Amino acid sequence: MQPDRNGMTYFFGDRQIFGREAELAMLQEAFERVSQTGDGEVVLVRGPAGIGKTALVKAFAGAGVTTRFAAARAEDMSSHVPYGPVFRVLESICLPGEMEGLALSSDASLSDSPAQLNARLTEAIHAKASAATPLVIFIDDLQWLDAASATFLRAFAADGMKNILLISAIRTDDGQGISSSQPGSMLEHATSRVTRLDLLSLAPNAVEDMMPSQRFGDGLKPVARLVQSVASGNPFHIRLILQDLALQERRSDLTSLLSAQKDWGIQTLISRHSAQLPDETRQILQMAACIGASSDQGLLAAASQISDQKLNDLLLPAIQNGFVRMEGGTVQFQHHGLREHILSELGPDQRARLHAMIACSMIVAEPLSVAQQLAAADHIVKAADGPALRDHADAMLAVLLKAAQVVKVAGSLDTALCYAEKGLSLLGKGEPQGPLQWTFELLRCAILVEIRGAAIHDDALERLAALARSPLDQARALRLKAGVLILRGAYERAIRLALDGLACLDIHLSRKPGEPEISAAFSAAIAAYDALVADGFENAPLLTDETIIVAMDLLATLQSSFFSDDGLKCLHVAKIVELSARYGVCEASCYGLAWCGVCVAGEYAAYETALGLAEAAVALSKARSFQAYRTSALVALDQVSVWLKPLSYALMRAREAYDHGKRSGDVSMACYAANHVVSDLLAMGAPLRTVSSEIERGLELARGVGFDDVIKILELQQRFVEKLSGTDIATEVASDAAIIGTGSEMSPLSFWGPLFEGLAAFHHGQLEPASHFLAQARKWTWTTPAHIHIADLLFHAALCQIMLGCDPGEDRAEIAELARCNPLTFASKQALLNAETHRANGEMIDALRCYEQAIQAASNAGFLHEIAFSHERAGRLSFEAGLFSAARLHLRQAQHHYRQWGAQPKSEQIQQEFSALFATGSDDRRKPDTQAQQRAAQMHARADLISNAHVTVLGSMAAAIVHEVNQPLSAIVTYANSGTRWLQHQPPQLEKAASNFARIEQAGMRASGIIMALRSLAKQSPANLEFVDLSAIVNHVLPLVERDERAEGVTITCTLAADGGLLADSIQIQQIVLNLMTNALDAMRARSGRRVLAISSEIHGSDIRLLVTDSGTGISETVRDRIFDPFFSTKDNGLGMGLSICKTIAEIHGGSLGIGQSSAAGTTMVLSLPLTAMPQSADEDPPAA
Repeated sequence: MQPDRNGMTYFFGDRQIFGREAELAMLQEAFERVSQTGDGEVVLVRGPAGIGKTALVKAFAGAGVTTRFAAARAEDMSSHVPYGPVFRVLESICLPGEMEGLALSSDASLSDSPAQLNARLTEAIHAKASAATPLVIFIDDLQWLDAASATFLRAFAADGMKNILLISAIRTDDGQGISSSQPGSMLEHATSRVTRLDLLSLAPNAVEDMMPSQRFGDGLKPVARLVQSVASGNPFHIRLILQDLALQERRSDLTSLLSAQKDWGIQTLISRHSAQLPDETRQILQMAACIGASSDQGLLAAASQISDQKLNDLLLPAIQNGFVRMEGGTVQFQHHGLREHILSELGPDQRARLHAMIACSMIVAEPLSVAQQLAAADHIVKAADGPALRDHADAMLAVLLKAAQVVKVAGSLDTALCYAEKGLSLLGKGEPQGPLQWTFELLRCAILVEIRGAAIHDDALERLAALARSPLDQARALRLKAGVLILRGAYERAIRLALDGLACLDIHLSRKPGEPEISAAFSAAIAAYDALVADGFENAPLLTDETIIVAMDLLATLQSSFFSDDGLKCLHVAKIVELSARYGVCEASCYGLAWCGVCVAGEYAAYETALGLAEAAVALSKARSFQAYRTSALVALDQVSVWLKPLSYALMRAREAYDHGKRSGDVSMACYAANHVVSDLLAMGAPLRTVSSEIERGLELARGVGFDDVIKILELQQRFVEKLSGTDIATEVASDAAIIGTGSEMSPLSFWGPLFEGLAAFHHGQLEPASHFLAQARKWTWTTPAHIHIADLLFHAALCQIMLGCDPGEDRAEIAELARCNPLTFASKQALLNAETHRANGEMIDALRCYEQAIQAASNAGFLHEIAFSHERAGRLSFEAGLFSAARLHLRQAQHHYRQWGAQPKSEQIQQEFSALFATGSDDRRKPDTQAQQRAAQMHARADLISNAHVTVLGSMAAAIVHEVNQPLSAIVTYANSGTRWLQHQPPQLEKAASNFARIEQAGMRASGIIMALRSLAKQSPANLEFVDLSAIVNHVLPLVERDERAEGVTITCTLAADGGLLADSIQIQQIVLNLMTNALDAMRARSGRRVLAISSEIHGSDIRLLVTDSGTGISETVRDRIFDPFFSTKDNGLGMGLSICKTIAEIHGGSLGIGQSSAAGTTMVLSLPLTAMPQSADEDPPAA
């Protein structure tokens, strides 16, 4: 095909691709993988400007591979406008009107956030992709991506895309404004498979293909090499040169071209081509350049004040000259450099005038999409003030207001402030103090508070208050001022302002309510809660009353009242619950329900009601997709659940709160959740190294945001752990001044400081200092109502008093009541207090019996610290009574469990104090064979360790499973009651009743499955140690795996090292090996193509390692940290017990279980166990597994 000498029809205009066959094939292969597996993928196309990134992807899309293709480009001039490319992608695949509810929540009562917006956008995109029609998304010019879009894409690619191929193009050359490395690395670390496609310079033969052989004849090859050399193989530059050659009147020989090459610089060529354009055409291009890299054809015609036909006529020279192309009703610049050149011809005043013309043309073309509203607002801000803006002032203000609200939710606060201030500027030219002026002033102040926080100047707030005319506006102004005072730590002043704001709305709360007022408020709240539960959260109406919306915001600011010792904390949350039932639910309803539960538990010990309120809060947040207070509600649920549920349940809620807080951006509550995770682990007697790791994780988060109070609390917990584990160099008891008063105004630190000093002193046997510090902590329990550490305070204070010969007062009775409510958690504590009471009264037999009860109860719960302490106290009493054999047994068990807990100094203290007793116990007059005795001792000790570990794991898991069973049982009761009501209906609603009975069957099957899993775990035999070979165990398991239906089509390889002797329970090691292999098979089920399971072993020092490698999808970084946690599972139907049990078995055998390498190509799990040589006297071969 011959080129048109007046244009670039062949070389540039139709975007024909040369020399990119391999890259196109890679895009095709990525799309086919997504189509076959459903797993989303990322393709990152990289290269310098002009290398052909956009053309490559458009060629791929134009080949008809996919019917669903959505593309958008990030623009350098609009990088401050959030979500621009994301909104444009969605608008190309969504129906008209759908975007309105995505950009801003449809519920006016919601406090919208970037996390909520991201969740809505993610859901909307996934809704447009399916296995039948995968979606291809193309984001061009990633280097100019705005921060909000970058954050969204990072999370979108990391959370696991389905049926989506995300292609991004990014420039890699320097000097292009925003750094190009950050967005690229953002997607390179996605959990989905990432293909990096680096576009290289075109080879000379590809340049030859771009050139017409008829024109150059035999000189084609040398000319192509010359052009390729001058352009460094850059397609855009090559096309400019070829276009220049095509416009020449005569054929050029190589000699003349060598001479002309000095004029082939990019800017020289662009300037030369631009100069050939008619003036009217250049003016149209200038308008298009101000609109953006791509312009709607209708908008460009309207802004230029010409007809569509006239526009086409004027654009024709630019199309022929390769500056722009027409595509899908849009005018697109062929390259960023061309647009930059056109813009460089305009001065600031000219640009401002054109932006005004564009803005006026956009706002009259209603309705505008969200992306168009943001673009219009940006043009308004850039436009020159003048008659054009004043003539359309109302429409301009409406656009600016909506755009400011959207970008504020998106977190682009500087841009939102710019829009708000532009609106105020336009209002300043018209009638002052109108409703719109108040709206813009309120929005401006709200944005300033988010930007500057406590540092906001009071003048802005005072000006806002002066503009408030109605009581509702006055309440809004007071809400904003109260929020600023909270940020400044002036809690009492904030409380009073919030109460004043509520009074403006005729809602009156006492600052220091008495018991009758609190009791009446709670009664009203419980009645409201019952009504909400009866109607069902999914049926509860949303709050729409503007007055109550403001009231809810004011009530939510009163959460600072939890830092003051009065009843307002109870009153305000009760009022939120009451208003929610009367007017409709909102985000704040979740906060009110949850923390009303905390107050009910703290004030009245009504634990069942408290748990119901907190569970209702979390259920409401999930039923209505409320996000703002879900983390807070989960923290409250953790706090109140400890009085009725297993601590493992509370721990799961605290971990859920931590994860949700980090994901949703509620970092302050995530910090509190980290503190709660540590508290739960301490209360459970978890290994101190595990507690220490959680503390470090929480400190990293809290230090990152400068949350001083949580940092100090976590540091107190860290110091406590260090004192117990022997890593704290300070051994002296701290002074009152060093502990009390370490917090900020109204801070719970006044409780935490003396509490942990008291607990540390108690564990070191310093009873009087412990009693003193615990008494100090007791004065501040109101700062942490219904917290598990209050039980620790009561328990240890009672122990101190009894052991010091004093009356424990009400503390012992309170622990007894807690044991009645939640025996799993508190029965061991009650038994210990009973034992110490009998001991103080000289009732030795009764004391020893109660110690045994405490040991059993603590073992059932898996509380290592209480098992150890009970054994220690029983051992000491036995020693005092002359029962030396019993004393040795108990004290050895105490040492063992202290070591398991991580309190090595306690174990060493017992060893030193009772060294004579232990020495006497080892003197055996029969002098048996020493080696045999050592082997037997080693085997018995290991068997004991494994058995105890099994009991511990079983106890903690059984507790959590009881909770899991309770959920389907509760559902059965609910469905049964409902089904009965449908049958009693006149006439009977048989179809609805049948539906309920089907649900009862499903819930029953779920409960049965959980119980079967627990029974299977409980049936494990006691540890039976023997000398075995790891190869024999693997070879025993392998046939079972090969017969598994999941192994169909899987290639299994096995390479095992010789001499892998172990001293182990072969059944339990088989359990680990089988679990690892079946997990590997599960990981590969979604994979197409070749699937390989590779098993190998190797000697590594004194250990043998078993490596199980699959070719699955890999384990993401977020999952790696939790993969061994009990009840954490990546499988839809998994209970999450397998790997946790296997890791425990491996560790008790003196080994380890961990993740080796993991990527999108697969995962290697590594089991390491200590080698044990066979005894010299053994005549037989090692027994096979």
